[in-house]
Amino acid sequence: MSLKALNYPSVLAFVVFCTTLVCVFAIGGEITADGLKELTTDAKSLLLLISPLLFLIADGIISPDMKACMVFWKTQNVLPGHEAFSKHAHNDPRISVKLLRQSIGEWPRNSEKQNALWYRLLKKVEQQKGIQHSHRSFLLARDITCIALFYLVSTPILIYFLTATFVSAFMAFLSFGFIYFVMAFVAKNLGVRLVKNVLAESQPMITEPVEKKSIGFH
Repeated sequence: MSLKALNYPSVLAFVVFCTTLVCVFAIGGEITADGLKELTTDAKSLLLLISPLLFLIADGIISPDMKACMVFWKTQNVLPGHEAFSKHAHNDPRISVKLLRQSIGEWPRNSEKQNALWYRLLKKVEQQKGIQHSHRSFLLARDITCIALFYLVSTPILIYFLTATFVSAFMAFLSFGFIYFVMAFVAKNLGVRLVKNVLAESQPMITEPVEKKSIGFH
């Protein structure tokens, strides 16, 4: 089973949470049976109820490159792998630049070539449990960030359309904005951590320590 498939239950749980939050804003307070009945019987509210399905479909359609743009807020050289050797290899105490150079040879300076080389290293160590956990965590945070952005953009408009209440729409904007920015921060950190973990595991095995370093997945 792919890492993305393993993340489906967590992604679905996040969508359920967001949908519940949307219902709270749409109803204007505590969720009650009468409030839910009103939502399900109002023709305009059907769009609100089917929006989670639309978001899940969009998450499956949008390309990984577009998702990366949503997370890292760049349009070019988006991924941490684009700076794997020029930046991240120098910022981790587990990584010996000397050993890594001995293992893979001369490092590319071009961003696209850096990412391509890093990806080849990932494919060599991707079956290691630590790398799998790191990779899966990044993919989960990335997908949740993108779904949170969908809710941030659409929910305030939908709620204002349904309730004509600016306060509820604004509160929804603040809530999903907070979720989006927090998750984007988390996804960025996990992406960088994945890059560093792959580089650390790509070093040749040595029998004597070159220098004292803290070893382990961060």
